[in-house]
Amino acid sequence: MSRSFGRLLTVAAALLALPASAGEIRIGLANPLTGALAASGERNWVAIELAIRALNQDGGVLGQSLKLVAVDDGCGTDRAAAAALELVEAGVRLVVGHLCSHSSLMAAS
Repeated sequence: MSRSFGRLLTVAAALLALPASAGEIRIGLANPLTGALAASGERNWVAIELAIRALNQDGGVLGQSLKLVAVDDGCGTDRAAAAALELVEAGVRLVVGHLCSHSSLMAAS
């Protein structure tokens, strides 16, 4: 895991945790977990899991643990909006993704 990625995740989660209640901070991952780019999505998932594990071992962020919620956007336009809605419904505070720009554009709304 890159130390700079871990620091970035810590800062982002801390900023998002300020108005949150005690408990956990849910971090979303929207990446292709199936299809032609699944290997890239899996690598991203592993990296984020490692960063979250390290942060939680150090006490979390502002006393709150982090939890990853991963969704498969398939790097496609059809699946991106549905994946974004899944993350909203899961109560994530921060999203890492989408890997593909066209998926980001479809999920933005």
